Amino acid sequence: MRYKSKPACNLVADALSSCAQEELLPKLRRAALAVAVLLLAAVSPACNNEETNFNGYPHSVRFPAEGGKKTIEGDADFTELVISDDNGASVTSQVHVNEKDSTITIMSASYQWLSISSHEASKCLELTAQPNPNSGKSRTLYIDAYFANARAVIKVVQN
Repeated sequence: MRYKSKPACNLVADALSSCAQEELLPKLRRAALAVAVLLLAAVSPACNNEETNFNGYPHSVRFPAEGGKKTIEGDADFTELVISDDNGASVTSQVHVNEKDSTITIMSASYQWLSISSHEASKCLELTAQPNPNSGKSRTLYIDAYFANARAVIKVVQN
């Protein structure tokens, strides 16, 4: 007669008493759930780039108290730019048009301590921050960048 071997999981199950099985199964389920949650958390940042907003533009930009210029770049052209503060006050970009062919050459706006501009068919946005006279106290403005079918909100903070 030929001996049939049992699968390893059956050998383990046979070795454990029914009482031990009842205690072990919930622990194994919790461990499997914990592993699944950890794997999901590890994969999520790769699927959702936390550093960019709609169309590849950053969520935020920081300036030192001295001010300065920064250029950010994304994947789409702007249709409108708006700078606003925490109170909802805002200014909309002005469009500079080429008189010869009526094309937009520059879109720009200035509000409080921040100026922004974008050249025609450019996916770059140039930001200029004036020096902060209240060094040590940060200030914040928001840029709403509108595209054909989306909007990106870019938080601009100066120390």
